[in-house]
Amino acid sequence: MPTQGERQNYLWRPNDNSVTTRMRYDLEAEHWTRAFKSSSNKGASNFGADLAVIGLVISLAINLCVMVVLLLTELVKFLYKIFNNEQQKYEANLITVNRRVSLTTTSIVDVKFTDDLFKKAAYMVVNQKVASISLLMFEFKIDFIRAFDIIEQLEKANIIKTYKKPVKRIVVQTIKSLDDYFNSKN
Repeated sequence: MPTQGERQNYLWRPNDNSVTTRMRYDLEAEHWTRAFKSSSNKGASNFGADLAVIGLVISLAINLCVMVVLLLTELVKFLYKIFNNEQQKYEANLITVNRRVSLTTTSIVDVKFTDDLFKKAAYMVVNQKVASISLLMFEFKIDFIRAFDIIEQLEKANIIKTYKKPVKRIVVQTIKSLDDYFNSKN
């Protein structure tokens, strides 16, 4: 620690009362006053700016939640569509397999015509001399599967011939032979 004599010999600031010394002190004091005021203002923030930042953060959080919900909804729709499509394919394959099994296990002699439209369809086909699935669907207002089954039954009963690509289905029976066919069945 410096002694008092060393401190007195050290001229840290001039302490004469001259005008230039006072002016220097005033300028330095003004500089430090401004520095303290500006540093105290930098730490304090505006209340409106704080509310704006809080609003932006809340808005961002809500938008993220909405996006997540929308993405999850689209994912569920996509998965439902895939599952539903796979289920329909499975059911279509099952129907095809059942049909194949029924075709291989039944013979022409013991075919049972369970469709109540079979007789009407047979008479219509013989009268019009045309047999097609779309015709049955249109005339009887039935779906494709039922019309297909009726056409198969007509083929098994030898009322129409089996379909071959370039040629239309050929109607084999006449009205008289058809009447005889149904009378023999009863």
